[in-house]
Amino acid sequence: MNHITSLVRATIRTQVVLGLTFTAAIIPILASTGSASEAAAAPPVKNVVLVHGAFADGSSWAKVIPLLEAKGLHVTAVQNPLSSLADDVAATKRAIANQDGPVILVGHSWAGMVISEAGNDPKVAGLVYVAALVPDEGQSANDVVKPYRPGPGLGEAKPDAAGFLSLSRKGIDEDFVPDLPAAERAIVYATQGRWNSACLADKVSVPAWTTKPSWYIAVNDRMLSPEYEHAIAKHIHATTTTLPTGHVPMLSKPKEVAAVIIEATNKPVAALDVGRASNQSVFPANFRTQEIQADGATIHVRVGGQGPAVVLLHGFGDTGDMWAPLAAGLARDHRVVVPDLRGMGLSSHPAGGYDKKTQAADIRSVLTQLGIDRAAVVGHDIGATVAYAYAARYPDKTDRLVVMDAPVPGIPPWDEIVRSPALWHFSFGGPDAERLWLAANAFILIVFGTNLRVIRRKSTKQPESITARFMRNQVPCIPLLPSSSQFPRMLKITKFQ
Repeated sequence: MNHITSLVRATIRTQVVLGLTFTAAIIPILASTGSASEAAAAPPVKNVVLVHGAFADGSSWAKVIPLLEAKGLHVTAVQNPLSSLADDVAATKRAIANQDGPVILVGHSWAGMVISEAGNDPKVAGLVYVAALVPDEGQSANDVVKPYRPGPGLGEAKPDAAGFLSLSRKGIDEDFVPDLPAAERAIVYATQGRWNSACLADKVSVPAWTTKPSWYIAVNDRMLSPEYEHAIAKHIHATTTTLPTGHVPMLSKPKEVAAVIIEATNKPVAALDVGRASNQSVFPANFRTQEIQADGATIHVRVGGQGPAVVLLHGFGDTGDMWAPLAAGLARDHRVVVPDLRGMGLSSHPAGGYDKKTQAADIRSVLTQLGIDRAAVVGHDIGATVAYAYAARYPDKTDRLVVMDAPVPGIPPWDEIVRSPALWHFSFGGPDAERLWLAANAFILIVFGTNLRVIRRKSTKQPESITARFMRNQVPCIPLLPSSSQFPRMLKITKFQ
C-alpha cells in the first residue's frame, strides 16, 4: 500500500497524467500511507484539552477533570479570552503545543467554533463537541444558527458598552444551567466570562471535523436549538450521545460527559478512520454529503479533507462509493470531492443532459458552489470521459488530469475504437488531446498490464502527431503485472520519488 500511495501522490503532482489502468491496481493510489493493521495498533490518546464556551470559564470542566485524571489522562483546561475567534484559537493552540503527544480536543458551546479551527493542528487526533456550534467551511457562528429558531437563553445575553455579552441571572437560572442546584447556579453566574459579540461574525476557514473523527453530545438545550444539535451531529457523522440535561452537561452530568471523552481517547485515531473504509464502500465519518443543484440536475456529493482539491469521478455502473478507500487516505492532505454523476447513484435522473460537455459543466458547477477554483480531476471508465471533457473545457481550472481504464485519443488502440465503437461503450472526439498535449510540461502515460511506458515531453513544439511522438519517445521498461509487489520496481524505474 505504501508503494501504491507514493506512486499516485507523485503522479498527481505531474502536469498531466493519462493512465490506462487495471482498476484494482489504481484505486488505492492516494490511500493511507499506513495499513489498517497499523492503524489498529496505534496507541490510545493520553492528552485531553478542554475548551470552554461563552459565558463560562475553565471551571466549567471542574467536575470532569478528576474523572479523566483518574483514568490516567493528562488534562488541560484552556482559559479562553472570549475576545475573538482568533484569540480563542491562539489560546487553544498554545495549550495543544504544550502536550507531549496526540490530543483529544473538547469544546463546549461557542468553543465548537474554536476547536473546529484549532483542531487542524497535527497533534489533534479527534474532536468532542459538547452542545456546541459546528461550522462548515467559511461559516461564522451567525451562519451556523441562522436556519434555526434561537433558543430563549440568547435573549438574556446583554451587551455592555464595549459590546461584550453576559447572561442575566434569569438566563443563567432558567436557560444556561437550569438543572443545577441554586448554590451552583450562583457560582456560574458570578464566574461567567464576558463574550465579545463580534465573535459571532468571525469565520472558520476549514473545519477540522472534515479530516478527523468527531463525537457530539446533544442535550435538551435552551441556548441552542436541540433540533440543530441533532442535525449537525448527523451532518458531521459524529458518534452521538444524547443527554437529558441543560446546556452545560459537564456540570450536571459529568460522568456521562467524561465517558464520551474517555471513549474518544481509547480509539486509535491517528488522523482518519482509514481502516473502516479500506475494506468497505463506506466513507470515513469525517466526510459530509451535500445535494448541489447543477443545470437541470441535483448532484449528490461527498466532501472531506483539506488542502489542494481533487475530484474523483466514478465509472459506468458504479457510484462515488467506489472511491471510499482512496478518499480516506487522500483526505489527509487534500480536499476530496466525490460526486455521483447525473443519472447514477443518489444524483437525480433527468431526462437529458448526458453528453459529456453537460456532465463536465455539472462538475464545474459543483466545484464553484463549494468555493473551489482549481482541482485535480481523476476519472475512471465513463467518468474518464467526463474528466477529459472537463479538462478540455476548463483548462485554467484543471491542475492535473488522471484518466483510468479508458482509451486516449491518438494513442492505440484509439483507431480501432473509432472504427468499431462497439469495442468500447463511449468515445472521445475533437482536437482536445492535441491541446492537452501542448499545454503540458510533462506527459506521462502509465499502462498497467503487460508493460510500462514512460514518455516525457522535451519541448513545446507542435508534435507531428500524438501517436508518432508517443512511439518515438517511448522508454521500454520491465514487464509489469498489476500487483502491488511490482510497485517498488516501478517506482525505481519511473523515478517518481
